[in-house]
Amino acid sequence: MAIQTLYDNGEDYQIESKYDGAVYAVATPDCICASVGDEFTLHYSSSNLSAYFEAGSQAVIGGGFFKITSRTTIDITANATYYIVARIDLTKPNGQRGLFESITNLSNAQSDNLNGNGSKRDLVLYKITSGASGISSVEDLRVIRGSGSTSVGGINLRMNTDPVAPLLKVSKDLTSVEGKVEINFKVISESSYNALSSKDSKTLYFVPES
Repeated sequence: MAIQTLYDNGEDYQIESKYDGAVYAVATPDCICASVGDEFTLHYSSSNLSAYFEAGSQAVIGGGFFKITSRTTIDITANATYYIVARIDLTKPNGQRGLFESITNLSNAQSDNLNGNGSKRDLVLYKITSGASGISSVEDLRVIRGSGSTSVGGINLRMNTDPVAPLLKVSKDLTSVEGKVEINFKVISESSYNALSSKDSKTLYFVPES
């Protein structure tokens, strides 16, 4: 047959991982999977030039599966500021294609199409600054998705299903978040949101989560 699907079985119909990944690349944006409660948490110290990630965390990168199967230690460069990324690198040997790397600028993040001719793709996790003996500051840049909610940089977001004006709940003060909002938004209590007789489709309503 000239057509093959994921539902065809047997040795004559084996699906290569890159084709399976192409499906997930369309269905799921690059993100950490909320599943174990310790999703790529960076364990570090101000007095140690090493940090580690615990086993169990999972992510989707370019449609491919990335999982930490055992505690993984990374070396910290002294007196530096850089980003830590989770990377899938298809140029590495089989079984070694998932790794953590550091990049100095976000423009250096790899964004290849792993299901085409590309070989490297990054998921940015943290921006860190180190001193002479350890990490002095950490900026959380993780994107975590699962069961109807998303966490971006440590801010937990949960959308309702209102097709006209989504209700977005946040678990931390938005005044500390830098950036530019391209749409109208309004901070409102949940009771006031529910009492609205009409909702502006161009407004995103923010409800502080108690």
